[in-house]
Amino acid sequence: MPADIWFPEPSGHNVLRDLVYSHAEIWFRKAVSTTTLDLTARHGGSKVFCRRLVKMELTLAVPILHLFLTSPQQYFIRNQNLALKTKFRQRQEAILPLRSAYLVTASRLLAQTPAEDEHGGDYQKHIQSYNEGVEDDELKIAGRKRRAQAAEAGMAVVEEGEEGEGERRRGERRVREEESGSGSESGEGGKKRRGQKTEENQLEERERAKEEHDREEVREKLREELRPELREEVRAELLKELSELVCESVRNQLRKEQENREAGEASRITDKKLGKQGRHSE
Repeated sequence: MPADIWFPEPSGHNVLRDLVYSHAEIWFRKAVSTTTLDLTARHGGSKVFCRRLVKMELTLAVPILHLFLTSPQQYFIRNQNLALKTKFRQRQEAILPLRSAYLVTASRLLAQTPAEDEHGGDYQKHIQSYNEGVEDDELKIAGRKRRAQAAEAGMAVVEEGEEGEGERRRGERRVREEESGSGSESGEGGKKRRGQKTEENQLEERERAKEEHDREEVREKLREELRPELREEVRAELLKELSELVCESVRNQLRKEQENREAGEASRITDKKLGKQGRHSE
């Protein structure tokens, strides 16, 4: 991650701000590494899927940090001790462990950030494209599960391709079969072919109905996650964690400064004693 863009070197003028930058850098680095590895392992090495998630994390890093520096009370941050991957596994739905947090956080951030970042990036477009990608990925995974279940049950399932491609190929195949079968539809062979076509058409109808049902479930789930009450619950939880984090960081900083002062004082006392002993020996 390009640290010089999102995480500048500590200035030394604002201790609290420097602490926040350091914690944020650790959190984002951890998020990128753990979630990419985790998703790659759980989704059969889908690199495109993982790259989309990582790109979204980096995109959101800018407005999130900007928001803290302008309005600390509403900032979203977790430090390395919260075990990000384990935290999200408690409510994971087998697709995106970070999806819920990003959707809720991003929707809250959008109300308080400018329309574009300093590089001209459109936040609303980022969030919209991410939501669409989540929905597409959920549908693809649901389709794979259905095909696996159908294969186990001994059913012949038509393989799905890119959006629109599968339907086009199936239509072309039906036309070819009809052309090759015309003139020979009578008799036992014709009945068999007609029976196969009817069964295939029914299977396709069931697939389309199931896909539409899955799409509606995904949309309903996304609407549920963006409920205002849920956003407030998440916001309260994050604010509590932030206050604890900042307080702990400040306490650690003060303790280190106290230890340094005590060590310096002890060193000065030792030096004085050694100086006196040297003069006595002379």
